[in-house]
Amino acid sequence: MKTNLVLVGLLNDKTRKLAEKLALDLELYFADLDKLVEYNLFNIQEIQENCGVEYFNKLKQELIKDVSTYENTLIYMPFDMFIEGKNSEYFNKYGTTVYLDFDKKVIKQYFNGEQKNEAEIFFLNYEERKNFLEQEANITIKLQKDDFEKNLKNIKKIIEDYYL
Repeated sequence: MKTNLVLVGLLNDKTRKLAEKLALDLELYFADLDKLVEYNLFNIQEIQENCGVEYFNKLKQELIKDVSTYENTLIYMPFDMFIEGKNSEYFNKYGTTVYLDFDKKVIKQYFNGEQKNEAEIFFLNYEERKNFLEQEANITIKLQKDDFEKNLKNIKKIIEDYYL
């Protein structure tokens, strides 16, 4: 068994919440890559202004590469970070990447009426992003409903079956 699980999905908030709970249930450490970057590079704007965006991206890339080598860790990774550079390669080398594929109905519910523009933008690249994740992930888990407990149970079962 590879030592890490990496959860990635197109709905970052829902993926993060499932990842946090799953880490507890599977007795793994939890690493929120988004928050680790924010914490370790806490003054992002100042770094970019004084040292440049390229330098900031290099620091971020080094942090991501380091996190990919953690052991016994469930790593939540936002989609945007997963597709940058060689990040998907790093995480596939040291861990099992799990793509949480939320049903389109769940995604449409996520974007309520007030976020119509965001929903339109999201769906412009939806198929391309989905295809990328399906190709890069070791496991794709289709989540049909917006039921946290049911989805969590389904994810645990599929991951356990994958390793048995």
